[in-house]
Amino acid sequence: MSWSRGSIAVYVNSCTYPPSDDTILLLEAMEALRREGRVYGSALDLGTGNGALALGAVEVLGVRRVAAVDAYPCPALAARATLPPQALVAVCPYASCLKGGFDIALVNPPYLPEKPPPPGGQGCSPTLSEAWAGEGVMRGMLEAAGRLAGEVLTVYSSLSSVTPQEVLGAMGFSTRILASERFFMERLEVVHAWRS
Repeated sequence: MSWSRGSIAVYVNSCTYPPSDDTILLLEAMEALRREGRVYGSALDLGTGNGALALGAVEVLGVRRVAAVDAYPCPALAARATLPPQALVAVCPYASCLKGGFDIALVNPPYLPEKPPPPGGQGCSPTLSEAWAGEGVMRGMLEAAGRLAGEVLTVYSSLSSVTPQEVLGAMGFSTRILASERFFMERLEVVHAWRS
């Protein structure tokens, strides 16, 4: 199965969610960064899933070096099918297999506060339920992004108990809301953070 938006076309397998409103909002935020004249040579897509944000870094931000990392092999296979051959795709939790030095980290963490009911009869992989893992995983991903990159672009929900401003602010980052949109019961916000 595949999903596309403009020049971004991704492969979606049984253990990755297809891109949704949060992915689209992050891609639009990347376009805003480009319009501001920001230039990035390298990007890390942390918790890559199907690789949509990593591909967005290549196509929208024009990065030359991109790494797409997920904690599970199945999403990494989807990212590998999505990304160009020169992209690094790795399997390790919280990008623990990488050293820092990225210009920007792109993070679409599990921001919902609790897990949904298990899907009925689909035999879904545990990686889909991890997308709802909540506060601890979100905090860990944001902290890893802050250690590995000079800037972070991330999304969160008004339903979340953790905010990127809180986590990244404690690490010395300045933050701003770059994009925001209200959906049925929540507001999604994209936060751009940079080292002060």
